[in-house]
Amino acid sequence: MRQIVFGEAKARDGDGDGVGAALCFYKAFKVYPEPDALLDIYALTMPDKVLKTFATMIAKDDNLDVGSLFYLTDPV
Repeated sequence: MRQIVFGEAKARDGDGDGVGAALCFYKAFKVYPEPDALLDIYALTMPDKVLKTFATMIAKDDNLDVGSLFYLTDPV
């Protein structure tokens, strides 16, 4: 929960490129017991630039099975 609070503060304070906020949200996502539910919340509440950076982070994580996760942005 602490990382989510940090991420929200960074996003609210205008975290430049959004990497710092996205990293906080990513750390919370990695340990959250229901990551699918957390993704639903993130998709509704994160600023677009932070969400896109977060989506890139989880896509690059070889330890995550992202096949079952929904699209965070519109598929092209």
